[in-house]
Amino acid sequence: GYVSPSGREYALVGLRAALAVVEITDPRNPVIVDEIPHSSSLWADVKTYQTYCYVSNESGGGIDIIDLSDVDNGNVTLVRRFNDGGALSTVHNVVLDEESGFLYLCGANLEGGKLRAFDLSNPTQPVFAGFDDTPASVYCHDAQVVTYTDGPFAGRQIAFCANPAVGLDVVDVTDKSNWVRLARVPYNGRDIAHQCWLSEDRKYLYFGDEGDESTLGLPTTTYIFNVEDVENPFFVRSFSNGMNAIDHNMYVHENLLYQANYATGLRVW
Repeated sequence: GYVSPSGREYALVGLRAALAVVEITDPRNPVIVDEIPHSSSLWADVKTYQTYCYVSNESGGGIDIIDLSDVDNGNVTLVRRFNDGGALSTVHNVVLDEESGFLYLCGANLEGGKLRAFDLSNPTQPVFAGFDDTPASVYCHDAQVVTYTDGPFAGRQIAFCANPAVGLDVVDVTDKSNWVRLARVPYNGRDIAHQCWLSEDRKYLYFGDEGDESTLGLPTTTYIFNVEDVENPFFVRSFSNGMNAIDHNMYVHENLLYQANYATGLRVW
């Protein structure tokens, strides 16, 4: 989503071959503002920073950088397709830490898909800053990266990573030249660790696995970790909606967990 400086609200929808910008200020009367085409891809992820959005796809061309500053007047502009000097081609997912101003790539064609950071001091010209080269680092499918502004971790940038092969990885990415893995937490039922999101107080992390349903025969299951101490996170419990469908993405807003599943729709917890 994106809220313009005037307060108007927009949904940024990743389509197979485009990003669609839809005004939803009046949610009963959505209006398609514009579409920015990209190469056809089953997955297209989007995150926003300032008045820009960054769109990934898995079929080539790198990251689309789109200017939303004049969206209220119906103008959405493709600034550039960023390919990091020709090295970057495909990206599964993009992650943004708005507090620190860094863009992270998950599942890109570089470094085996490990988490990779870019400085957005100039939002239209990302600058490579570092990647996860910690010992035994692996492909990262999705992540949430946050900057702590108070408490014992104030000033530190922490990545909570859903890494399919191992489970939850917690990585300190503050020093982009020296990433430090703080914890690696497996869990019973792990098959393809997929996506995670923090509670707003950053006490709990909600975690989804895309393989436990099809491979292990579990109903749609969400795993909860206590991450109050980022150096010592631990599994708390799991819960299920009782349906047999692969879970996809979930996000927390105002103490509500919005969870989308491939074949059984959206649930709010």
